Amino acid sequence: MRSDRNSILLIWLAAALLLLPYNIRAQEKSEREIKLHDNVRLIENSAPQGAQKELTAAYQHFWTLFEEILKNDTADWPTSSELIVRVAPGIKKIGSSKTQRPVVRVTAYRKESKREFVGTLLLYSYATQGPIQREDIEEFLNKQILGPIKRIAWPTQGK
Repeated sequence: MRSDRNSILLIWLAAALLLLPYNIRAQEKSEREIKLHDNVRLIENSAPQGAQKELTAAYQHFWTLFEEILKNDTADWPTSSELIVRVAPGIKKIGSSKTQRPVVRVTAYRKESKREFVGTLLLYSYATQGPIQREDIEEFLNKQILGPIKRIAWPTQGK
């Protein structure tokens, strides 16, 4: 009776080990890391496979603006706190026609904190019927990422 239980347990463990690799998500591969300041790093993940030229162009437009805006907004970042910002491009299908639009997922965290701030930004402006504008990126970064980090980390400074 005892050996039957052990056999069943071993079968279940073997099945679990065989199925385990399919359930674990692979970590995203970073393409490059940029040190904006001594305490601020920007990590760019690689673009998804099979991205169209229009989507890649929209992402490149965003990337140049985002890097510049982040560098300016974090110029006065406290030296005692290291900030890491990760940008991962992607594609989102929108509407019933499944129109593909470029998006980015921005994840930011302070090295000494357990909190992570995540925001997704559509790289298409419906107002201008074209690529996203600088003001939209600044607003997203301040409302979704940097603003909340500052309010939580330094309650008197982040307002």
